[in-house]
Amino acid sequence: MPINYAPIPSEIENYKIAIHHLTEENLFLRKQLQHNQVSDVLSLDAEQLKDEVFKMIDYLMKNLNYLPKEQIFAYRKTIRSCTQRSALKRIYFLIFTRYLQAEKTKEEMIKFILRKSVKFQKPTSPIQKHEMKKMNNAFVQQLFLSPQYQSHYSSFLSQYLQLALDENKQKIQKYVNFIVESISNDQIEDVLNYKRFPWLNEWIQQSVQIAKDLQFSSKPQSLENKKKRKF
Repeated sequence: MPINYAPIPSEIENYKIAIHHLTEENLFLRKQLQHNQVSDVLSLDAEQLKDEVFKMIDYLMKNLNYLPKEQIFAYRKTIRSCTQRSALKRIYFLIFTRYLQAEKTKEEMIKFILRKSVKFQKPTSPIQKHEMKKMNNAFVQQLFLSPQYQSHYSSFLSQYLQLALDENKQKIQKYVNFIVESISNDQIEDVLNYKRFPWLNEWIQQSVQIAKDLQFSSKPQSLENKKKRKF
């Protein structure tokens, strides 16, 4: 500082005021930045939650019956850090548990296939809803005795896999929405009671083979062979 420097009080005061404002503004911006960073990490909106839940379900559907259960369970560690992380990990455990308890029997798959096939044939199909409820062996055999049904079933069979996948996509979307709503309402245990959950990929593949077997086993010659084996 020059020896003869004489500060001007008014200018110094102006500098002090300016520095004070800049300091306050800088502090405010830092707090805002920290707040935004924390929010990005710790809080997921509805769409982000849906994305996380979808990834869980997709992982389970593809891997549940193919990878060791320990590895499937360890997927929980990959769930991103957020305020809902505890809920998401709990949700994953519940979905995992739900699928471990579930199974799709051959009878259930046959009912699903036939319902899809009849729906595929509308409005040409003469089958009524009350008839579909029977869904026993006699009904299935009677169904395939119809040349019209057999013809339509062949066409249906060529498209069955895509039809099953399309329906499963709808089930996934509904399941995801239900889970996110359950998280929002703090009722995540409801996941265990959900009925129309999506099929595992393995179940869909099994149903494709069953759909093919149905056509073969219900042909007149095959039915005749079955009758002969009974005697």
